[in-house]
Amino acid sequence: MKVIFVDIDGTLYDHVNKTIPESALVAIKKAREKGHKVFVCTGRALSQSTLFINLNFDGYIFCAGTVVYADKKLLYKKPIELDEVNRLIKFFDENDIKFSLEGDFGTYCSKNSIDHLKKYFCDEDLNEEETMKELNKNGIFSLSYWDNRDQISKMCTYGKQMEDFDAIYEHIKDYNLTISLADEERGLYAVELTLKNHNKSIAAKKVLDYYGLGYEDAIAIGDSDNDFEIIRDCGIGIAMGNAHPKELEIADYITDNIENDGVYNAFKHFDLI
Repeated sequence: MKVIFVDIDGTLYDHVNKTIPESALVAIKKAREKGHKVFVCTGRALSQSTLFINLNFDGYIFCAGTVVYADKKLLYKKPIELDEVNRLIKFFDENDIKFSLEGDFGTYCSKNSIDHLKKYFCDEDLNEEETMKELNKNGIFSLSYWDNRDQISKMCTYGKQMEDFDAIYEHIKDYNLTISLADEERGLYAVELTLKNHNKSIAAKKVLDYYGLGYEDAIAIGDSDNDFEIIRDCGIGIAMGNAHPKELEIADYITDNIENDGVYNAFKHFDLI
């Protein structure tokens, strides 16, 4: 039995066509029928992942490793302290940084981040009301909707170029800062803030310990920089053809792009289906 960790954006979910390739769903179904465990392993919060909750996975890693579920049980959760969330909000506001807070029940975005999120989640021709409806369907709401009882497990900041994050890299030293999106053509960049000593690989180890297995029994497939550690550490690390350069350099295997059945072809190559 292998435990397979599958990223969402750029791996399982195609943002160009706004769909999950049917071939990927077939691959996951067949792999589980052969006795393998398949986990979603994403930077997204639970609130942004409703499209994937009912697809019969064996478990989920959310918020780039700070929330872990296996067999419908919560194995681990490490939210950011409320005082620290409020401190960071103040810093973002003072530096005009676009941001969102990611919790279990919602992702709450600053007003200046809506145009960025629209480009990522919505059709460009939607008006403001239609945009918010579409974002709401993806679990994304205005910051004013945040009730601090919904604990925040990750933050995300947005920009049109990497220079927009200079203040973050200069002043925020006590968090993991990870480039989760770098689309130069559309001017879409995102940098995640997660707690130190948390990433997808460390979360995967919690899953593997739960099953009494080790990294040698694990396979990871992803495309962005928050997949670096898990691709590096698992027995087999697979990069999508559309992956960031860092992941392409360290992967044991490079599969096809998402639109060319990358997940299915990788599963087939390693005889998982």
